Amino acid sequence: MRRVSGVLIVLLLAITLSGKCGELSHITIAGFADMQGTLNASEDYRIARIKTLFNDIKRSNHCSLFVVSGDDLMGRYFNTFHGKAIFGLMSKLGIDAYAPGNHEFDHGAGSFAKALSYARFNVICSDLRVKNTPLNGLCRQFIIKNICGIKIGIFSLITQQLPLISSPGNVKLKSTNEETARRMVKLLKRKGCNLIVALTHIGFQQDLKIARDVKGIDLIFGGHSHNYLKQMAKTNNTLIVNGGQRATYIVKVDLYFNRDGKIQKARYRLIKTKKYKPDPILAASLRRFKLAPSVVVGKTKTGFNLLESVLRYRESGFADTVNDILKRRFGVDLVLNNSGMFRTDRVYPPGSITDTMLKNIFMFNNVAYITHIKGSCIKQILNRSAARYGHGGFLQVAGIRFTIDLSKPPQKINCNNAHSCHVTKAGKRITGVTIDGKPLNKDRTYSVLTNDYLIKGGDGYFFFKRCGKQTINTYMTYYWLILNYLARHRFLNEEKPDGRIKIKGR
Repeated sequence: MRRVSGVLIVLLLAITLSGKCGELSHITIAGFADMQGTLNASEDYRIARIKTLFNDIKRSNHCSLFVVSGDDLMGRYFNTFHGKAIFGLMSKLGIDAYAPGNHEFDHGAGSFAKALSYARFNVICSDLRVKNTPLNGLCRQFIIKNICGIKIGIFSLITQQLPLISSPGNVKLKSTNEETARRMVKLLKRKGCNLIVALTHIGFQQDLKIARDVKGIDLIFGGHSHNYLKQMAKTNNTLIVNGGQRATYIVKVDLYFNRDGKIQKARYRLIKTKKYKPDPILAASLRRFKLAPSVVVGKTKTGFNLLESVLRYRESGFADTVNDILKRRFGVDLVLNNSGMFRTDRVYPPGSITDTMLKNIFMFNNVAYITHIKGSCIKQILNRSAARYGHGGFLQVAGIRFTIDLSKPPQKINCNNAHSCHVTKAGKRITGVTIDGKPLNKDRTYSVLTNDYLIKGGDGYFFFKRCGKQTINTYMTYYWLILNYLARHRFLNEEKPDGRIKIKGR
């Protein structure tokens, strides 16, 4: 009897322990990044569908954690309701941890802080100095969550380009991404965390670098570069996913632990949001935030001339205005944008500027890039522009002045494909090039702001890819940059051409 009783006790203990370990062995981490304020894209009640999806995940595994990796205070809901709609409705999703992106700071730290008054989730700012700023007391250095027996430490990283591509004001970066990650891993390990998660808004390539250079991070849930990975990445022992954009999919990671609390297995899945029906209560809340067909975002006293007969044949006052704003905004030496980037081929009268108008003007949703190019290559780029006179590849500029002589031979290039272009005739149409009043120095490297179309070699501009060094993707569209400018200045008036592009020989 004693032997039987002993066996029964051992069996009962084993069952109890295995049941406990079974409960502890599986944690789900799900979320998104870069939703960009698309609460109701194409009238699909997206935010309400996410609520249903999250509820479904929670029902299938109560050991779940929901995270977001920033860039949400954007778009018409933000412009109209200033955070009340976006963060108010996101608070109903059950988010456990939120890391800000650069766009949260587009209107300054004060605007972000005001939006956070509607947030009911933990905000993490591991690498930001927020003391004596509007964010003081509103975000935490890290959070620790005990989920079904697993102690999870969560910290955040934001892009090191924050001061360049946004307006954080007195909010400063404490250190580099690598230094912050090492410091946070050490701190969270010391606090006894057996799972460390980095919520990042630094881009997938930088995530890979952090995983390679910093030991001890179990999972990086990233944002900023808008990637939906076909499969989960792994560098050293760090798993890496990216939250994509606009919450088209929800990223779901299932982690299975052994009895020592170590990850034994990981599964990755993208879940299509539109497959889920909108949560009726959240859908009703969303309907209370009504948007007009067009929202007035500013005024113009001059109107805008967007005729192709101007943009593609001579210096454009409207393009000058936009390019000068961008030059000041990013502090670059010069701005080069193809005239085909500016659309509508019409003249807008003085009066109101609407978000719809700006979307039509910048309909290709081009993204701003910064690169660094030697003067000798800039001369080739200008000759390419002169060869594209009368077409969308003709460049509009800022920070640079030159003359195009159409009577001279144009540049000619040959491209077998995008990766094997070369100049067959140099072109002699460009003369008198000056940058900020000084002659172009062929040996000097200049900082240049341009768009993604040209960076990728569009319209034969392979020079940007071949000559560009230290290229930075700002992840900011021209539409958003001008919208942001209007939020600060209210008026956008077209400049008169100042002779930066002179055309002769017509």
